[in-house]
Amino acid sequence: MKNEDLFLLALFGGGMFLMARYLGNKTRNNAPPPSGATYGATEIMRDNGWVYYTDGTSIGPDGRYYQGSDLVYDPRGMYK
Repeated sequence: MKNEDLFLLALFGGGMFLMARYLGNKTRNNAPPPSGATYGATEIMRDNGWVYYTDGTSIGPDGRYYQGSDLVYDPRGMYK
């Protein structure tokens, strides 16, 4: 083989190696988040339809989201 052929073969092999590493890491890092974790907060309690999280968020049985005692999201407001 000529030096040009060996160079092209080495270049192709290196490209395939890098592509395999890139695709391998991409599929390995797509693991789902652990159950119970919601945007960094973890569910700590469920009581009478209410769900409480470690960051102070709570979700009422009607679907309203509260941060502390403040209403931050009302699903009924979406469908007027």
